[in-house]
Amino acid sequence: MKNLFNKKELNLKKISLKAFNFWVSHRVIFFILILLAVFGLGLYFSYKNLYKDPWNEEKRNQYISTQRKEINFQEENFKQAVEEIEEKEKNYQGDFYPINDIFSPLEK
Repeated sequence: MKNLFNKKELNLKKISLKAFNFWVSHRVIFFILILLAVFGLGLYFSYKNLYKDPWNEEKRNQYISTQRKEINFQEENFKQAVEEIEEKEKNYQGDFYPINDIFSPLEK
C-alpha cells in the first residue's frame, strides 16, 4: 500500500486541478441535490408542524381547563369602562358649537 502523504509523490497542483475539474463537471448535480434536500426538509417540517400534533387529548383538555381557571372577570372595572364609553358617546351626540376665536372664553 502506498503512503498517501509521502512528499515525493504528493503533488498538490495535480490534486487541486483534479478536484477543480471534478467540481466543474459535477457542480450542477451537487446544486440539484442540495436543492432537493432543502425542498424535502421544508416539506418534512411543514408536514410535521401541520399534521403531527405533539399534544394528546388529555394534555389539550388539561391546558383548556387551566386557562378557564386563570381567567378572572373583573366586573367592576368592566362596568366602569362601559360607563365611560357611554358618557363619551353622549358628549359626542351633543350640539356642536364652532369656535371662531380659540383665545376667547367658551360661550354658549
